[in-house]
This record gives sequence, C-alpha cells and structure tokens, in this order.
Amino acid sequence: MSLKETIESDYLSAYKSKNEQTISTLRMVRSAYKNFEINERKEATDEDIIRILKKEAKQRQDSITEFEKAGRADLVSKEKADLDIISEYLPKMISADEVEKIVDAVVADLGATSINDMGKVMAETIKRTAGAADNAQISTLVRQKLVK
Repeated sequence: MSLKETIESDYLSAYKSKNEQTISTLRMVRSAYKNFEINERKEATDEDIIRILKKEAKQRQDSITEFEKAGRADLVSKEKADLDIISEYLPKMISADEVEKIVDAVVADLGATSINDMGKVMAETIKRTAGAADNAQISTLVRQKLVK
C-alpha cells in the first residue's frame, strides 16, 4: 500500500470515527499533495509525499516555537497534535552515529577532499539516507569532514 493510499484510508477512518484533530490534519496533508499533483501535473510518489510531509512538519515545528514565545499554550498543543499525526507517516529517523557512518562512506566512495566536493557528498548522502536523516544534520557533518 502506498503512502498516499494509507493517508486516504486513515482519513476515511478518522472521518467515520469523528476524530476532528486527525481529520483536520490529514485534510491539510491531502490538500498539500493534491496541490503538488496539480502544479507538477503528475501523480505524487511516496518520495514526493514524504518531502511534503517533512515541509509540513517543519512548518508545525516553527509554529510551535513562535507560539511558545508568545505564550499561546492553546495553539502550541494544537500544533503539537498536528505534528504527532504528521510524524506517523514519516520514515523513522536514523541516529547521528549512523548518519556519520554514511557520510564517512560517501566521502570515501567519492574521494572527496575539500569543501568544493560538498554538493556531491550532500546529494549522495541524502540519497543514501532516503529521507531518514535531517538535511541540516547531514550538512553539518559533511562540512566537518571536508574542512580540515
């Protein structure tokens, strides 16, 4: 079952059980990938949907930070609930040690020696982690490995 089918199925289940929080969150996710499909004129793949989910999760995380600064506990709890639901559909994140091993392997495989190779190393590392690692974390590790 594809990620899209899973989301659609879960949306219908939430709708039938009248789970308003899940309905609202999944409606937003469905809207995001349908807009993607309209704009790109193609069916959203699992990779596309994961990218969309990561973007939505980041937006929720940013909102949580801002609402906490503003002292809006009511909005913080809603955003956290949204984030929890979105996170269920994202791949499980790999540990920092595993990411470092992958970065080391990519640097060795590509023979990267300077910061000029950062783009190639980043692209290959992101490909190998398949969305299971934070790109900012990858960037930091790659920079540390290439700047000596």
